[in-house]
Amino acid sequence: MIPPCPTPEELAVWLDREAGQRRAAEIQSHVTACSVCTAQIAALERLIAELRVPPANPASQRAIRSVMARLDPPARRAPGRIRWAGLGAVAAGAVAVAIAALVWRAPAASGVDEFQARGPGAVRALAREVGTTLYALRPGDDASPAVPLAADAVVRGGTAFVLGTRNLDRERPLWLLSFAIDAAGDIHWLYPGYVSSSDDPAAVPLAQTDDERMMPDSVVLDRPAVGELRVIVVISPTPLRVSAIEQLRSPELAVAALQRRFPDAAISELAFRVVP
Repeated sequence: MIPPCPTPEELAVWLDREAGQRRAAEIQSHVTACSVCTAQIAALERLIAELRVPPANPASQRAIRSVMARLDPPARRAPGRIRWAGLGAVAAGAVAVAIAALVWRAPAASGVDEFQARGPGAVRALAREVGTTLYALRPGDDASPAVPLAADAVVRGGTAFVLGTRNLDRERPLWLLSFAIDAAGDIHWLYPGYVSSSDDPAAVPLAQTDDERMMPDSVVLDRPAVGELRVIVVISPTPLRVSAIEQLRSPELAVAALQRRFPDAAISELAFRVVP
């Protein structure tokens, strides 16, 4: 019998590293195989990422502080997109967090985050500190040249992409790998560039920045197969190389399998469709 999905409140507590050891293990085992919970986690991470950005409006700041106080106990060629939103202060009161989100929806701004991650020992998980978004480029459109991609988007094979990154971690260097797997099972590299089997480039260093920063190069898939395209981002505290992915077989490229192989990395996936 398949165990029921955790509630949104349980997922929030688990993401904030405040679940008990036994329950945390149960949730970890469940979410690695449950696409519904994976989608809920992504939505929670996006919400918390927005909550971490301090608003410029003083009235909004006071309102948010009031809500958050009630949450706390006293005292090149190849392409893709993915989002790992940073996790801010979150607790079981997910409904109250949603109320805070309604108070303001401000764009990303530079500066020190107002809300700090809580949890035993002030643990900073990668998923709390880093985020990436893949944009599709629209040549000739000065008003909106880059459009963020969402799950189930439809793009043409010749579309150019660029990855936006945000890294709030100030305690350690991080590196990024990003690749796409097309409907035929072929791997297309986004970052780093990989065009020769004789090369084995290392992951791209991830700049530390409070604001989203675009990668310097846009990428275009090299004749991707029509159909579903899975784009994967791996952010790791160690500089992995392309060979760490190229040596894997198809089943080993599933997100859950990659997470088991690279337990210290933040790994995410976005699936959309490629049309001729």
